[in-house]
Parts: sequence; structure tokens; C-alpha cells
Amino acid sequence: MTLKTHFETGIGLALLISGIGGPTINAMDISDVSKIGILAAILIGVTAGSVYPDIDLDESNLNSEDVILNWESNFDHRGIVHTLINVIGVSLPFLLMAWIVNRVTTFDTTWIAVLGLSMSVGCLKHMLEDTFTPKGILWLYPFSMNRFRIPLIRNYATERIFRILVTGSLLYGAIYYWSTNPY
Repeated sequence: MTLKTHFETGIGLALLISGIGGPTINAMDISDVSKIGILAAILIGVTAGSVYPDIDLDESNLNSEDVILNWESNFDHRGIVHTLINVIGVSLPFLLMAWIVNRVTTFDTTWIAVLGLSMSVGCLKHMLEDTFTPKGILWLYPFSMNRFRIPLIRNYATERIFRILVTGSLLYGAIYYWSTNPY
């Protein structure tokens, strides 16, 4: 799948998830900073997590030429960053940081934990979408080298139809939930 598909469906999913929690958050009340921080963490986390797994692509916008990480030479595309281990690994640093900061200060760290968990949700969405391609992904690596695939998306035309249908459905759900917000 292309970055465009992952990004657009990621925004749709982020808006849907934040819309489900939206009725309890008054985004116009800037005095409630913690709730706005949680809302922002959901939007940023899911969207970032939706594109992050493609950092292992040579031509990825996320793999900058200015930063020498050599991701593409260290990992095969749809390798380790397209596994459940990566999903767990994405959220752990955030959860650990939230726990440590919460232990030593009175600072509200909920948004940090929500950011990490939201990134994991975005990664899962990305992986699910890549499962619909002929190459598939290694969901259970290193326990299994079996590639899981449901090859529905075989070319750009079917990907475009998929992107329109999925993003449209997610945005429809987001509009529904956001419109039920009493504020």
C-alpha cells in the first residue's frame, strides 16, 4: 500500500476514535488541558502509527537522506516493523515514560500513555491494510515465518477504491460520533 492510503485511512481512524471519546471532551474549553492533550495524543498517535511501519522503505518520506539510519539495509520491507512485536515495542517506551514521570512528579501523564497506545493502534491498522496485498506480512514473526495475506489489493486502482471506501466509512463514523457531542 502507498503512504497516501496509510495516511488517509489513519486520519479517518484517528478522527473516529477521538469522536467516540469526543462527547466526553469539550474541545472548545481550553481550561481542561488534560482532556485536550488526550484528544491530541489520539489524533497524532494513530496518524503517526499509521505511517511509521513504512520507515523500512528505501523511498519512504520517513527515512530521510539527512539521517543515516540505513533502515532499508538492516530490515526487509514488511519485516520486523510489520509484526506484533513492533506494535508492542512502539507503545512500551511511552508507557514506561508515563509510569516513571507519574512516580516522581504529580504531572498528569495520561496523554503520554494514550499517545503510545494510539501509535500501536495506528500500527495495527497499517499492518491490517498490508495484509490485503499479495505480499502480506509476518504477523507472528519470530514465532512463525508464515506470511498472512488476503490478496484483494493487487494494483493502484483497487487500492484507490479501497482507500475511498475505508476512509469514507471511517469519516462517516467520525462525523456521526462528533455530531452527538452535546457541546
